[in-house]
Amino acid sequence: MLSIVDVDKSYGSQRVLTSVSLQLGGGEFFSILGPSGCGKSTLLRILAGFERPDQGRVLLNGADITAVAPHSRPMNMVFQRYALFPHMNVAENVGFSLRIKKVEPAERRRLVDEALNLVAMASFADRPIDKLSGGQQQRVALARAIVSRPKVLLLDEPLSALDLQLRLHMQAELRSLQRRLGMTFVFVTHDQGEALAMSDRLAVINQGRIVQVGTPSEVYEQPDNAFVATFLGSMNCLVGQYMGRVDGRRQHGWVDLGDGQHCAVRLPDTTAVIPLGATVQVFIRPEKVRLSGVGLQAAPSSGLGHQDNELPALMTDVAYRGATVEFCAKLATQAAPMSAIMLNGDFASAQPKVGAKVRLGFAADDAWILSGGASV
Repeated sequence: MLSIVDVDKSYGSQRVLTSVSLQLGGGEFFSILGPSGCGKSTLLRILAGFERPDQGRVLLNGADITAVAPHSRPMNMVFQRYALFPHMNVAENVGFSLRIKKVEPAERRRLVDEALNLVAMASFADRPIDKLSGGQQQRVALARAIVSRPKVLLLDEPLSALDLQLRLHMQAELRSLQRRLGMTFVFVTHDQGEALAMSDRLAVINQGRIVQVGTPSEVYEQPDNAFVATFLGSMNCLVGQYMGRVDGRRQHGWVDLGDGQHCAVRLPDTTAVIPLGATVQVFIRPEKVRLSGVGLQAAPSSGLGHQDNELPALMTDVAYRGATVEFCAKLATQAAPMSAIMLNGDFASAQPKVGAKVRLGFAADDAWILSGGASV
């Protein structure tokens, strides 16, 4: 439905976007995720028509809309600061664009009422904007954006000004609204958890380039490169020397961690270009690491037999987080400690204390060498 084709954008000598191409489906909740300054908001403004790309095209249902003015595109945008008119009440704000388009008063009232009902703000129609909470203002901004039923809704970090509990609540409301409307949402955020929880698909952007596109589970569980792996969620990183494949297997290899320790890892498709002895980085999610030792159950086997890993370590920190507990433990051969996140129910008896000797277990399939994480 919505296509971005080979878009470049610079401001003076600074390149902001480079060869960006994306395909978005109709009725899809699509997130653009990346760190501050990576170009994601610029890309959204190009979609809205507020910026023109230096080269490349924006297509909607196959029609080139690159040069179409913002007010002539079947899109609306919700801004980070909402941009509501302080001298108008809620209903006047929501109906402003309809009044500009000279929609008949009776039809305008009907559409405004419908939009306010969708965001549970009908009872606030006559309320001044400055008498609303942040979450209520966000709902008004949404109602104003959807009142004309655009084909695409663009959202530029609309939840960033809200406190944590309200933000979580509005994530669920926004996702529910998108499903009810069946509208294409393009959502820009730097919050990884937000993008993972809300999106049908997402694009990770870094330094103006798209580095991976996929469903939340694909991008989190199967990152294409070291940047994606470390940007989305927490990640452990071990440094060692590549020792070659396990028993000639294409999918697993050995990494020497020093002092007689080694681990089996899942290999990337590009492993053939990594020479023996090259320094590599091994990435493991904390929730994939299991502890064994005094008071702990044995680390569960993944069924890979000799390819499972179990490394001795010394506990350096324990953080209780309610349903889960996060542990940090130091391997003698590594500069940074490894972390493990476990459910409270995973413990056979007492939790290990700082200073306890433990073993860190993880499966070979849960440890990756990735592009951007190898030195050759």
